[in-house]
Amino acid sequence: MQILDLAERAMLVRVPVREDGYMINVLIGVDSPMTLPFVTQVKQGVATVSEAFESLVPIAVKRAIEAGLDVKRQGDWYFIPSAKIPHAGSFKPERLWWPRITRKLKNGVLYSGFESSIETRHTATHVLHRPNGRPFVKGIVTAPNHPDLDLGDQWHLAIRRKEAKWPVNGQRDD
Repeated sequence: MQILDLAERAMLVRVPVREDGYMINVLIGVDSPMTLPFVTQVKQGVATVSEAFESLVPIAVKRAIEAGLDVKRQGDWYFIPSAKIPHAGSFKPERLWWPRITRKLKNGVLYSGFESSIETRHTATHVLHRPNGRPFVKGIVTAPNHPDLDLGDQWHLAIRRKEAKWPVNGQRDD
């Protein structure tokens, strides 16, 4: 294992994952002194903690920040204020259906990769999921190990952080 960079609340580490010496970069840290540590894989090309954090921010979030929007974050979720008011009838399906998936959605839960309906530990007062799209959220967002986030009465587009993919057959998909 090799430490690539250290910061006040995070470190970037290169870790061997296979016998042939293949290595991945891992960001380890805490958001604040009162939260538990996180660990996440980041792109091979990053060399600093700052670059590692930047590599996790989705393009839509970067554009919203550049446009001057008040983007909020809780853990691995970003919330971009939206002028759109989603219609509950068209955004909140009783049941999620794809060719191989039929699953009842839990009220208030944020799902990542909505097509595969991966339930996250983040919940909100109001969550409206769109088929093949990102959820809209308003109210209080809660998650274990994070302080509550109050988004108020305005709808926000919820976007999960980018993820580096684990190696498959020795190839990375950065």
